[in-house]
Amino acid sequence: ITTPTIYKSFIRKYSALSGLNPTLLRHSHRHRPAIVGRPLKFQGATFNFTYTLHTIPCIAFRVEWRGRSMVFTGDHLNSPPMIDQLEGKGVLT
Repeated sequence: ITTPTIYKSFIRKYSALSGLNPTLLRHSHRHRPAIVGRPLKFQGATFNFTYTLHTIPCIAFRVEWRGRSMVFTGDHLNSPPMIDQLEGKGVLT
């Protein structure tokens, strides 16, 4: 489960590193697209996805199951000075 953008990037990089054909890689598993802003039901749980601030596309998600929830963030920018700098330049609001 990941966004189409990240999935395509993964296939492209894995193919380049492994020498395996992208078609073969795509047929070795089932991709379930995650759409940012659209809840995804999976195995009785509900996932909500968002992109994180990083140099390459990365996601975070909140999963809810049986009245409990957790949040997972993949790679992200965790530098308050850099975030302040980007906000000051108008890149972030």
